[in-house]
Amino acid sequence: MALVTIPNVEIEIEIPDVELQGTTLKRKAKLFTLTYNQNAKALTLTWIVSYYILDNNGGYGSLLEMPGISTYSKESIADDTTMVDVQTGAILLPNTDNNYAGDYIGQYSWFNMVAENSPLKVHDLIRAYGLQANWN
Repeated sequence: MALVTIPNVEIEIEIPDVELQGTTLKRKAKLFTLTYNQNAKALTLTWIVSYYILDNNGGYGSLLEMPGISTYSKESIADDTTMVDVQTGAILLPNTDNNYAGDYIGQYSWFNMVAENSPLKVHDLIRAYGLQANWN
């Protein structure tokens, strides 16, 4: 039998641009760690966020590292303090009466339910969760 090697896929998402002193900077977030803590009922993703120069076509130019603008880490935590749509996992905001429209569930409980009951592509789930994070 031979050792089979396959390409390693790194999870990286494009996140909203930021304006710094009138200059638009592009950003990407790359997954660093994922901790699924069933005892604490929390799913924690640590991302490494990098800045890029805006290229002439509005896309990603070269990586930007300079004093005051450098790569940083950010955690996004899914626990049951955030409510999501029970079918899709989309984050829900309460209405003025502090209620939610439709059926909802805590975010950690949703992840736990999906992990137990659904065939899924884990990387796609991580990307979708990352795209809902607050990157400000």
